[in-house]
Amino acid sequence: TLHPLTITDIDELVADTFRRAPDEDTLSVANMIYRKTGGTPYYIHELLDSLNHHGFFELIENKWVCDINLLKKVNVSDNVIDLLAKKINDFSPSTIEFLKIASCIGNEFDLKLLAIICNKKEAEVGAILWPVIKNEIIFPLNQNYKLMHLEDTNSSIEILFSFQDIRIQQLIYSQIPEEEKQSIHLKIGKELTLSIQGHEEPDLLFNKVNHMNKGRFLIKEFSERVALRDLNTEAAHKAIKATAFSMAVTYYSIAESLLSENEWSENPKAWNLALFNLGESLFLSGDFEKAKDTCERMYPISDTPLLKAKMHNLKARILEFQG
Repeated sequence: TLHPLTITDIDELVADTFRRAPDEDTLSVANMIYRKTGGTPYYIHELLDSLNHHGFFELIENKWVCDINLLKKVNVSDNVIDLLAKKINDFSPSTIEFLKIASCIGNEFDLKLLAIICNKKEAEVGAILWPVIKNEIIFPLNQNYKLMHLEDTNSSIEILFSFQDIRIQQLIYSQIPEEEKQSIHLKIGKELTLSIQGHEEPDLLFNKVNHMNKGRFLIKEFSERVALRDLNTEAAHKAIKATAFSMAVTYYSIAESLLSENEWSENPKAWNLALFNLGESLFLSGDFEKAKDTCERMYPISDTPLLKAKMHNLKARILEFQG
């Protein structure tokens, strides 16, 4: 990854491009470019390309010529993301649709997973994405992309891509209607559930659960909500082991929220355990007030001496830390 350029770097670039010494005029243009791009080389390229497209540069006798004073007055977008938004909207609807799905997978994505979610062959998805690869909206993370046009791509070959910048991924993601986002994330989560069975790596589990959680409001079947509750509980346990207590709070909270009070009341011991896990993770994360509130919720369903003792012990630990 190239580091951002400084204003001095950009000033020298402008001066070199137009075969002149750096001066107040080139510095003024450099400031404009830096203000709109933050010095990111890819964005500088896009901005200069846009200016060239609008006729601000002219190639005369193998030299780029530009009226610097005119360039200083040009009214370009407040930031280069606006330029990129217009550029992306010029691609075909199918290319934009695949980019949206890719943006839901993440800043980096696997062509195989994208093809499954799109219900297309990898070669077809690759062909549709080729214009954005060519325009460097996304770029390959390995050399395997050269095989993506083959109809019989080996399923074990990973063809990985990344968005040129996380802000581009976020821009595309922001254009997806909320319910459509939830549906795509749920599809991704379900596919990941099938593809990583037998793998115990926490990051794979977190990734799968995070996608499914984003689509959880579309899950209506009780059995599916129970399954997602159990996945969140498993993810929370792994987060606790990694001392990622705030992450554990999120997973335990979602696990508890996936069933209604009436549904939980059918299995009060499981509900009590879910609340205890949530309360303990809140305590470990330092959110003592919410931890105490969770203990209060446990009280009515702590109907055995052992459950009451667990609840009182957790509350005592919280009060001890509060002083």
